[in-house]
Amino acid sequence: VKGVLGSTEYLLAHFSATREPEKKCILGDDSRTPGIGTYVRGPFCTSIAAVMGNGLKPTRLGGLIVHSLWDVAAAATFSGSGLASQPAQRAVERIRNHPLMADSNMKYRTFICVALTERFLEPWLDHLRHQGDVLRKYYFPDSLVAQAAGEYRGLYDNLLLTIQPLAGLPFKLHV
Repeated sequence: VKGVLGSTEYLLAHFSATREPEKKCILGDDSRTPGIGTYVRGPFCTSIAAVMGNGLKPTRLGGLIVHSLWDVAAAATFSGSGLASQPAQRAVERIRNHPLMADSNMKYRTFICVALTERFLEPWLDHLRHQGDVLRKYYFPDSLVAQAAGEYRGLYDNLLLTIQPLAGLPFKLHV
């Protein structure tokens, strides 16, 4: 969770360079400030992936199917209901149907970018912790994410609190 904290602090500092809303919008638009897209897709997504990948089962069916964080994102998004899943469902469909998105790592990083742009990252992560069937399928029982509503609730809550300020920032990260 420390990596996510550091990445979030970097993003908050990036946006604190100005108080003017118009300039903040420029700072959050990767077509006008390419470094923001590079940072989010690189270090920020890597820090989120490090937390979410903790305890991820590597394979199933004797190694025939390799699990990825994209698999978790897509499965959890269509599991359960709620406000967090509706924008996420649109994002998953858009990413699935994108002709240049073949790599699961790229899909996952794009999902995180869309979640920041459309401001559903924190609610979606909260949604994920309540998707028992998905968690049992993709995670070992003692992992952080599998225990996010139980033993590791406090730690997972800290993750959510850490990224919560990002919802107020004007990201415009292109797919």
